[in-house]
Amino acid sequence: MKHLCIVSSLLLVIGSATATAAPVLSFGEQGQDYLYTAYEGDSLDIPVWISGLNPENLGGLDITFSFDEPVTDLFSVDFTLDSTGTFIYGSSDTYGEVNLSAVSLDWDLSGQPDAFQIASLTFTAVSEGIGQLMFTDVLLSDDLGFTLNLANSFIADINVMSVPVPPTPTPVPAPPAAGLMLFSLLLLPLRKRLLRL
Repeated sequence: MKHLCIVSSLLLVIGSATATAAPVLSFGEQGQDYLYTAYEGDSLDIPVWISGLNPENLGGLDITFSFDEPVTDLFSVDFTLDSTGTFIYGSSDTYGEVNLSAVSLDWDLSGQPDAFQIASLTFTAVSEGIGQLMFTDVLLSDDLGFTLNLANSFIADINVMSVPVPPTPTPVPAPPAAGLMLFSLLLLPLRKRLLRL
């Protein structure tokens, strides 16, 4: 029983420890807010980035973010974690929300960069308006499974504009058909006279 208490205490101490990294999530390479512009019907690729991992590494993630469904519609999620290690990943989406989850299979993540792209989200611009992408629930862990406290997360605004209507060409007035017919009838007798000569 004494050994069980010691092991339990040790697990509590390890589980309550947090890493010192201060990661930042953003919808672009730089840790900042972004504005994306598209026309109705356009396809829009938006990258999800993590930065500020030094000195820690990303071993797992569970991220949920929201988007404005009436303005944009999620078409696909493509993970880009393969360049940073071996990950098992997946995504699920419901109306106006997307969840991304991944866990590393590598024991050593020391070669992982301090900033990298997690995934690329492809949206279809549905209707005119401004939609917003926002991180709503974030759980990050290092390569040992300890929690990484998120330092900051940024938003992205998507400005969807209506498709510009090309100007209607000005019609060129055509001569009236009755005038053309009368003119050709007047030329018939003259034609006959010219042929007799």
